[in-house]
Amino acid sequence: MEKPRRRRILANIFLLLAMGLGLFTGWVDIPLVNSAAGVTSDLFLRLLKLVSLPLIFLAVTSTITGMRDLQEMRKM
Repeated sequence: MEKPRRRRILANIFLLLAMGLGLFTGWVDIPLVNSAAGVTSDLFLRLLKLVSLPLIFLAVTSTITGMRDLQEMRKM
């Protein structure tokens, strides 16, 4: 019982530290940090785009192949 509570407290502490660090780096204008954050955010957005298109395609394909007759497809 004590271990999950300690883990939850540590997670909250790390979350608060990350929020504080984010606020600090946003407030202080350090060019190196700004360029690193720009590269990181650009990479993250590209990865989201890379994953989202096949995911949407597979969801639509799965929905269409799961339909039993043409009447259901016409409703769509």
